[in-house]
Amino acid sequence: MDLGIILRFLPDFWQGVVVTVQLSVTTIVIASVLGALLSALSWSGGVVVRSALNAFSWAMRCIPALIILFLAYYGLPQLGVRLDGFTAAVAGLSVQGAAYMMEIFKSGILGVPPGQFDAARALGIPRARAWIQLVGPQALRIAMPAYASDAIKILKGTSIASTITVFELTAAANQAISITYKAIEVLLPVAVVYALLSSIIILLQHLAERALDPGERRRNRRERDAAAVVATPVDVL
Repeated sequence: MDLGIILRFLPDFWQGVVVTVQLSVTTIVIASVLGALLSALSWSGGVVVRSALNAFSWAMRCIPALIILFLAYYGLPQLGVRLDGFTAAVAGLSVQGAAYMMEIFKSGILGVPPGQFDAARALGIPRARAWIQLVGPQALRIAMPAYASDAIKILKGTSIASTITVFELTAAANQAISITYKAIEVLLPVAVVYALLSSIIILLQHLAERALDPGERRRNRRERDAAAVVATPVDVL
């Protein structure tokens, strides 16, 4: 294996990593916000609204992401809307990601015991406050594994953005392979980079689950209280 290839194309690989991270973070944020809004709308909307959102979710989850990117990049100009490659990739991946996020958030809300809503009403807690302080954290904790998996899917899905002129990590790898014809030497390090980026998302998932776990917070408080008691000097009579 010629490891010198990596050093030769290191600036291009670094540029590809930066674009991949920018594209992934932007898409995940937009898809999460849209998914949360659509989930709330589906939960509180009427039959017509729910039917329309179900149709949207069905279409976005059935159509390949590559087709959606092609529609955003090659199709929209026919309607007078021209997007650069990066913007088209963000738009296409975000719209499809929002459909998945909507279903993930809905499953999280459905996982909260119905008695939580009844208890909040019985205590006179305003509906908005109950959602933010009571239902929301529980729903997020339930949905977190699926949310992290979808975030990783979005990260890996950015690799197809190279088909619409976005110079991300996979595009940089393809360029290096076309010049050197050394696929193994190029693709193995690229695979490691994708694995490392995915591992960061998994780590953030575990941290978020611990932060949202009330049992974990109680244990941390008990440990801090116990440490404070041990550290407190005792007067000797």
